[in-house]
Amino acid sequence: MQQVKNLFNLDADLLALSRHAESVNIAQKLWLAAAPSQIGLHSRAGSLKNGELTVYADNGTVATKIKLMNTSLLMQLDKINQLATFSRGTKVTVIIVKVQAKSSLIKRPKPQRKLSKNASSSLNLLAQNLTDSPLRDALNRLAKRV
Repeated sequence: MQQVKNLFNLDADLLALSRHAESVNIAQKLWLAAAPSQIGLHSRAGSLKNGELTVYADNGTVATKIKLMNTSLLMQLDKINQLATFSRGTKVTVIIVKVQAKSSLIKRPKPQRKLSKNASSSLNLLAQNLTDSPLRDALNRLAKRV
């Protein structure tokens, strides 16, 4: 009997989880449709409850930009809500912004910066005028980045 009761609780829990996942999915679609592309890359929708859209920004700069654009974003969300079929008439009245830094295990390689030919030749000329030293070696290595 206990196993049957646990099975029904599991079904109810899965149904609640499914509804929550669908709500977050709708919120994310709305957010990506309304937010400018650079803001959308560095933020994500968390939840949409009672007209309150919670948005998580990767850093404080993005959060500030979202707060500054709050009125225009709400107007854009209202337009999308009227046109989009996926929103199911969900009205957004408030945007709550929270900072949640992304944790990534993948370290992005730093881009190798290159010098112009003019800068490289200037560094080579400077290195030739120096005596043999660590500075001269460093300038020669730097000059090779063309």
